[in-house]
Amino acid sequence: MTLNETSIHVYSHEEVSALVALTTFILVLSVPANILVLLGYLTSPSARRKPSNLLLINMTLSELLTAVIVIPLQLVVHCTNSSLARKDGPWCKTVGVLTYPFYIVTVATMVCISIDRFYAIREPLKYKSKMTAKCIGLMIVYTWFHAAAFSFIFGFVVGVGYNKLSAVCSIVWDDHMGVSVFVAATHILLPFVLLMVLNLNLVASLRKQNRNLMNQLDRELNVTDRVHAGKVHTRQAQERRVAGMVFWIISTYLICWLPILVTRSLQVTPVRSSPLIDAISSLILHLSVVINPMLNLKFRKELRASVKRMCIRRNDVMPIRVLSRSFLSAVDADRSKLTGPVWTQSRS
Repeated sequence: MTLNETSIHVYSHEEVSALVALTTFILVLSVPANILVLLGYLTSPSARRKPSNLLLINMTLSELLTAVIVIPLQLVVHCTNSSLARKDGPWCKTVGVLTYPFYIVTVATMVCISIDRFYAIREPLKYKSKMTAKCIGLMIVYTWFHAAAFSFIFGFVVGVGYNKLSAVCSIVWDDHMGVSVFVAATHILLPFVLLMVLNLNLVASLRKQNRNLMNQLDRELNVTDRVHAGKVHTRQAQERRVAGMVFWIISTYLICWLPILVTRSLQVTPVRSSPLIDAISSLILHLSVVINPMLNLKFRKELRASVKRMCIRRNDVMPIRVLSRSFLSAVDADRSKLTGPVWTQSRS
């Protein structure tokens, strides 16, 4: 059965309910989490002064846009099966074009962050002179340019429409399997390899530096045991934190991207996954917009401190406003009792 002969999939009531529940769960967590992280970076002067944090802001912004634009639009297509989607109308083409750029920006920024972190550990003396704000800015511009070029070129060459086999609005890869394999290799597998190589080398370099530091401290007779133990403890804590961060970065990428890579790979074989499985694999990919801000809060001490200060300021301001209104109301009541109509006339 060819693609044109395939009937358009219509989700059952139970399938729609499951998709709505999972999508709502992701939205409820991802939108406030990314907003909180974004405000945490933007309201912290020390965070804004570090050029590398601009990459984190860029990734958080792209994930926030994914949460508020891409996920709801895809849910509408899944749930409505509208005639616009079935006839490859402007609604479906809009959803298809917007599906890709924000994820490409996120993945490209993750690679840039890994390069920045790797260079900071391997070349600490040259880091500030090389990874300047201008260099970071060029990285950010490249991520958005690459995403826009990808959507325009492949959307124009391959075409955007309603994929009847997967029941989604996207770039129609089914008639261009060679292009689909190339895109999967360069935009899913290659970033994963880069992330794994860069981050594993980062951990290895940090461990090597720690061993060299410990050997140097052992040779210094004038260093007290307390100072020696403090430096070793600090470096070991940093190593554990970086190792944990690397583990979660690689694990998150695998967990979120592997299902959609498998389902898309099945399209080049006689074995095809059902539209519901394809939709669930897309939702698993959307989990990255929930997990990444949580990892930011877990491993970024400066960000946690900024968010904490922001919450404390809000908690301090709100009671003051409430007390001020209550105090002014009480004062007005007391004055009206003392002066009667005279005070009322003077206020008016």
